[in-house]
Amino acid sequence: MPRKSFTPEQIIAKLRQIEVLISQGHSVAGGCRAAGISEQSYYRWRSLPLVTCFSSTI
Repeated sequence: MPRKSFTPEQIIAKLRQIEVLISQGHSVAGGCRAAGISEQSYYRWRSLPLVTCFSSTI
C-alpha cells in the first residue's frame, strides 16, 4: 500500500477538524479516526511549526 502524502493545506485542515472534534468532547483517538489519520501523525504534525509546513510554498 503506497504511503499517503498530505499537502500543507490538507494537514492544517485535518488538524483544525480534529481540534473541533476534541472541543466537542471527542477523544484525540476518536478525532484522528474521524479524520483518517493516525495519532502518531497528529502529534507529529502538532509539533511542527506552521512555517515548516509552508516553507516549500514560500
